Amino acid sequence: MEKKENASELKIAVDAVDRNFLTIAPFLLVAVIIDAIFLAPFFGDGGCSEYFLPVGEGDSELIVTKTGAKILIDGGPANSLALESLDKIIAPSDRYLDLVVMTHAQLDHFGGLMDVIKSYRIGMFVWNGVENATETFKNLKRSMAERGVASIALKEGDRVTIGDTAMEILSPSAALLAGGDLNDSALIIEVDAGDIRSLFMSDVSSRVEEEIVRGIGGAINVLKVAHHGSKGASSGKFLRALSPDIAIIEVGENSYGHPAEEVINRLAAIGAKIVRTDETGIVKISGTATENIGVFAMK
Repeated sequence: MEKKENASELKIAVDAVDRNFLTIAPFLLVAVIIDAIFLAPFFGDGGCSEYFLPVGEGDSELIVTKTGAKILIDGGPANSLALESLDKIIAPSDRYLDLVVMTHAQLDHFGGLMDVIKSYRIGMFVWNGVENATETFKNLKRSMAERGVASIALKEGDRVTIGDTAMEILSPSAALLAGGDLNDSALIIEVDAGDIRSLFMSDVSSRVEEEIVRGIGGAINVLKVAHHGSKGASSGKFLRALSPDIAIIEVGENSYGHPAEEVINRLAAIGAKIVRTDETGIVKISGTATENIGVFAMK
């Protein structure tokens, strides 16, 4: 994807012993570099793994890169389910997350981060910079400040590299950030880990899909379906352009009709394997010995 003017790049090298960031320094006025000593992988099985967490009606995903870096995207609602899932995946002796991303300040995406921040050290917090006036969000920011968690706001055209994994921010644009819609101003993230290429759509609508589809370089392996399968997203045109092998719907008990039957039908029509967190528990996506991508359920 072509870099936008005045875009930022966050480059992260992981210290596999201390799991800590040493310095933060500006680079050429448009980039933020976080340097540390890169040593042997601390954790991982040689390939990238992605975990989609059953947090109820909300979103939370964990990416473990080839070099063992851990990236948490969202934390689900204000319950303990994200933390409980992380504790099943990550060894008890490892209480470090290299990167925490909050796609947008809706409670079903950040509520569970309160427990995570209290239980894990965090290298860097990434978000879109759009505030939520609720007391819960103020408490989240207060908790981060008390623990010295550094943060950076990113937008369309920005890029995060952590080891050999690249995260392209496809949205929001400046116009979406100024528009006042928390869902449509969410961070949309394309993750290229070499063996798995994924797209995390947060809660955006089909309006945003139309804006970003031209910036996506062809078919992807894994799609985190937008807005829990809402009928206001995942248009047929968008899904045909992406042609995902696997479509993950993060959903729980709700009164909104999620996931919508028409979205399920559109995903089925393009041949995507549909997986729902309310039916499977923790969903793990990873490469297999035959160089395919496997889908595993972890109860």
